[in-house]
Formats: sequence, structure tokens, C-alpha cells
Amino acid sequence: MFDSQMYKEMFIFIEACESGSLFQNFDLGSLNIWSMTATNATAPSWGTYCYPHDVVNDQNMFTCLGDLFSVSWMEFLENNQNELTQITFEEMYAHIKERAKEKSHVLQFGEESIAKNAIVEHPVNKTEQPHLLFSKQGGKERALSAVVGSSEDAIPDEEDPFNFYEDWVLRSMVQSVNSRDIYMHHLYSKAQNSRSKKLKLELVREINQMMYVDETFSAFLDTSSQNIHECKHLDESTGECIDDFIPKDFECLRAFMDKYERKCGKFTDYARKFIKFLVRECEQ
Repeated sequence: MFDSQMYKEMFIFIEACESGSLFQNFDLGSLNIWSMTATNATAPSWGTYCYPHDVVNDQNMFTCLGDLFSVSWMEFLENNQNELTQITFEEMYAHIKERAKEKSHVLQFGEESIAKNAIVEHPVNKTEQPHLLFSKQGGKERALSAVVGSSEDAIPDEEDPFNFYEDWVLRSMVQSVNSRDIYMHHLYSKAQNSRSKKLKLELVREINQMMYVDETFSAFLDTSSQNIHECKHLDESTGECIDDFIPKDFECLRAFMDKYERKCGKFTDYARKFIKFLVRECEQ
């Protein structure tokens, strides 16, 4: 597309676990692309507006209504829709990184000069009514009103133009869940609110399966399940863990994954978080 001059500049937002791995060794800048990812190369993304804050039309959905990264940038655009000709992608990235920092490790890649562009080149029609994706449905207004009063009547803080404090209040109240655990969270919240024995048994089966995966990889790595995610090699100069490797030997990795699935069953979303240990075995 770049060689065919099908675009001038491109912005890519990626919502996925370990999404930072996509661009680790890729020169997006040479293609006039700027990207923002939900997390780094080794961490999961997080669901948000999860039970009990998953309210739609006064009903709990017993799930997570969105991803913390994507909800953050969508709500940022909604809350600042009349200023988008003055706000840059760089400023939006700083806001989202700050809002999600306790959970998701939001990163940027590519040509940073592109991120200095305004999000919208032409003014938004101010007569149009905003369509709020999560603010109303997820109970945001009710949550904020209970703590800081009506958000509609809030006085803007000149030192906090993007409402970091208001977002902090909301973030501290809204339930977020590691995306690898969302299915268990879904079963637990449903079982909590039902007398169904079937739901409770399904929850027990899911927990047993998670424990089985933990013990399987503990045996594979010759360590205890409590220590399996501990960093073995820390870079003292940067404080970063250097246990994680970029996959290059895909033949080895595919062989490991095939063997696991033959012996232990398909990789569930929960089990996928252990694939990085298979990569480490192949690349060491």
C-alpha cells in the first residue's frame, strides 16, 4: 500500500494481549505509520466495565463491556469531541497511557512526528448530539455523580484539561479484569446471581482447568505454580525482565504447541499466556 501510494499517513490502534509484539522489530516510521497498542509484548490487555459495572439499560450483562485501552480512547474522543481540531494524537496517547497505566502498558510505535497532527482536521458539527458509547450505558454518570457530583455541571480545571482527576475517580470505581481471566469472571458473576447448580459446576470446571494448566507448565518449567511468572533474569540497568524472547524459530514453537494440544487439549485463552515460555525454550 505504501509503495503504491495508497495512503499518505496511517494511524493504527491495536487492542490485543501482547499487542506490542507486533511492532517490536518493525520500522513503521519508514512507512509513514504511527501505531498505539493496548499493551507491550509480554502483558495481557484488560477488560473494563466488568461486573458489577456492566450495566446496560439497568441490567447486568455478567461480562466486560469493553477493553480498557479501547474504552479509554473512545471516551477521550467523546469527552473532547469539540476540541479535536486542537488535540493531537500525541496528547491522546499521553492521556490513555496515564489512564490505563495501573493495568495496561500502552505503547506507541512508528513515526512520532505524525502523532503531532490534530485528531480531526475539520471542526465537528456542534449541533449534533454526541453518541456516548460507554459513558451512559456503563453507569459512568451515576458513578461520578455519587462521588464528585454531576459530571455535566463540573467546572473544568485549567491545570487538568483532560480531566485526569475525574478519570482517576472513575477508574478507581470501575471493575477491570485481566483478559485471560474474563471467562472465569463471567462464570463467577453469573453463579453469584443464580441458584443454578449447573452454573456453579461450570465455574468449578473452569477453575480446575486453570489449575491444571498452571501445574502443567510448572512441571514443564520445573518450578512451582506460585513462582512460574517470576522474572528469572532482570536487567539491573533498566529494571526490565529479559526472560522474554522474540519468536524466530517458529518450527520449534509449532512443534511444542502441537505436542501440548495432543497431550493436554486445545490452548484456551487462559493457557495462551504460557506460550511465551515455549518461545523461551525455543530461543534460548
